[in-house]
Amino acid sequence: MNVRKKLKIKFASVIVLALLSGLISYPQAIKFIPPVYNFINKTKINLGLDLQGGIHLEYKADVTGIDKSKVNDAVQGAQNVIERRINAFGVGEPLVQASVSGGEHRIIIELPGVKDIEEAKNRIKETPFWNSKKKVRLISRSKSRKTCLIK
Repeated sequence: MNVRKKLKIKFASVIVLALLSGLISYPQAIKFIPPVYNFINKTKINLGLDLQGGIHLEYKADVTGIDKSKVNDAVQGAQNVIERRINAFGVGEPLVQASVSGGEHRIIIELPGVKDIEEAKNRIKETPFWNSKKKVRLISRSKSRKTCLIK
């Protein structure tokens, strides 16, 4: 194949992909072709926190009283507990991550599609089974400044 023919194939591929992505994002354009319209409507696109809305919670971990060598383990344990609680929520693609910023340990939680902030905070605060000598106190960074304790 010569270079000119390869270029034409690449250009045609880009055009086809652009049309296909346009049809998936706006299926109303082909409503007059029912089989294609129904097929494209069945394609489920998972919208993230930025597109469908949701909750972003940020907690500061109060690790005073915990041995410095065990702080990371304690924060990781708190993150695991919160992750299990959120998975019980049934939220699609939640984000739970621990981070360190300027010596402060934080746990960041993003819940796409969740609208009730208070219910989410209450679910996170519940302590059904967390028995450990490592205790991490999480302080909400939201406007309400509510505190939850993980034991």
